[in-house]
Amino acid sequence: MESPENKPLDIKKYLRQYSPGGESRQQQGLQFTYDVATNKWSQHPCIVKLDTKPLAAGGMRWCVRMNFMGKDRQNRTFVAKVFKPDAVSAYQGDRAYFDEAVTQTVAGNIAEAFNHAARERDLSSVHVRMLPVSVVQLIECDGRLVNAEPMLEGKYVKHNDNDGHLLTEEHVPHAFSHFSYELSGGRVLVCDIQGVGNYYTDPQIHSADGESFGAGNCGQDGINAFFQSHKCNNLCRRLGLAPAASSALSSAASTKSAASNLSSWDERRYKQALNSGIFDASRQRPVLTAGVQENASPTAGEGGGNQDLSSMLAKKSLLVRQKQALE
Repeated sequence: MESPENKPLDIKKYLRQYSPGGESRQQQGLQFTYDVATNKWSQHPCIVKLDTKPLAAGGMRWCVRMNFMGKDRQNRTFVAKVFKPDAVSAYQGDRAYFDEAVTQTVAGNIAEAFNHAARERDLSSVHVRMLPVSVVQLIECDGRLVNAEPMLEGKYVKHNDNDGHLLTEEHVPHAFSHFSYELSGGRVLVCDIQGVGNYYTDPQIHSADGESFGAGNCGQDGINAFFQSHKCNNLCRRLGLAPAASSALSSAASTKSAASNLSSWDERRYKQALNSGIFDASRQRPVLTAGVQENASPTAGEGGGNQDLSSMLAKKSLLVRQKQALE
């Protein structure tokens, strides 16, 4: 007879915790989106509906099909990514979701710089895009979190991983990883490049000091591993990137200076962004109530007089903070 500890996890039962009453139906959410330029999170109410069975599974997360309606009131097909309970501890739970959003958004910012550099060199056909990812808090499911991003349709390919392995011979993804290292002055390297065509998702960022960007950040060892495998292709040369051999030789020597001279992407700024998002999500949980109107519109003043969710939560949060101040 199996002990409770060895009993296989009932995945469908676990994922039903992310749907009201364990049924796949619409529920209200709060979307947190990170802005690299301001280092701040914006919040917007949304309406979501999650399947109760996974679409796909990785080593750490399940992917679940999700219908998403944001502030523009357009229904879209998204993927909700849920961390497996044995992949992150209860303490790490919230942090893991905000780590993912910050990492992918920063990688997206680097992708925009890559596209700009390509255009400057008359390489208009060369471009990459990181899917926009956000954190969605499920208002009607005890404030549970998921990562959310548009669903990619097509053949999914992984080009390199965070251990330095190059899995395809395509030029663009590996040149992009190389470019990220030079753009940051040796501070970071974007890897684990995967997706459909030139639309990428789930990247990993290694930083020279080994801090920030989640549990997959292998620090300088991860950066070195990439350059030990990478051979500069024609795109690297046309972008004017330093030869991979030179980058690999200089990377170890640059570790100390890169870690001590971080400017826009230092550990302090990263932690500030991460903690801000976690705080905003965690402070909502005490004020979530079962009285939130079902199927309320994400847009204030519409849907038959339904309250604007963000305004309601803001008012309740204020009451909670006022009560705490008096205690």
